[in-house]
Amino acid sequence: MRFATVSCRLPLLAVLAVALLGALPARAQPAGPIVIAIYAPNAPFEGADARYSYVQRLATHIGNVAGVQAKGQAFARAGDFEAAVRRGAVDFAIVDPVYLASRTFKVIATATTGGSTSKRWALFVGAGIPNFVGLQGKRLAYASSSPRDMAFIEHAMLDSEVNVTKFFGARQGTPDVASAVAAVALGKADCVVAPADRGRGLRKIYDAGSVPNPGFVQVKTGLPDGTVSAVSKAVLGFGAGGALDGWRGGGGDAYRGLAGQMGARARKAAMSEPDVLRLESQDVLLLGKVDTTLPPLQHYFWIP
Repeated sequence: MRFATVSCRLPLLAVLAVALLGALPARAQPAGPIVIAIYAPNAPFEGADARYSYVQRLATHIGNVAGVQAKGQAFARAGDFEAAVRRGAVDFAIVDPVYLASRTFKVIATATTGGSTSKRWALFVGAGIPNFVGLQGKRLAYASSSPRDMAFIEHAMLDSEVNVTKFFGARQGTPDVASAVAAVALGKADCVVAPADRGRGLRKIYDAGSVPNPGFVQVKTGLPDGTVSAVSKAVLGFGAGGALDGWRGGGGDAYRGLAGQMGARARKAAMSEPDVLRLESQDVLLLGKVDTTLPPLQHYFWIP
């Protein structure tokens, strides 16, 4: 009798379990193709077509590897990219390092060039500019990528040595770094801050340090963990060569570090204690002829 009671209850428990499972909310799935965007004016592409081609190839790769529908989209202006983000029309993106330094997107990977996740940058000048001092009042070209472009150039690149808005006579933003370099080469500007390997035909007069490459970020929050994991794995396995030859996981610290470099630096003179100089009485009394000629001091100064 006891066995009969238990066996009768088992089907009822199974029915209840099925009902409870059916009542649980289903894991959210993307309503349509996930959008992989690119907004990276400072990335080492030759132009807008090259950026669009790259993000399309990456989206195709992600779709094949992750088993999802994916499409690429390119943005030339920060305002357009931000408007798409607000509409929820971007899921993941390749983002410019200068722009990313002021944002809080989740960084999944950093692009590599030549196997490195960063590039050396430099200040290049056109014909007729002898040195850094000769740039006073001249025209500065740069890739327009972020409201903090001037802070990036003045502090992160030029180490707070000059006030960019006062030192240069004009500052002209361009759609991308290739256009900024071309402006100097064509005589439409006098100098440009750009990756060191982009200044072909120009003269480098100042080594500005390293800047991280563009980052691959998760833009939209609330995406299924499985989707994020699959997309991340696909990106790390993408090595198409060219401007960006691969991706390396993580990298958020590099952009936070760049953000820290974009603040003004205050310098203080170093204090030193002079050595005691002993004078004999006869040296003080018998001066003789005093030589007032200034010693050569030029080698103590460096003009960048």
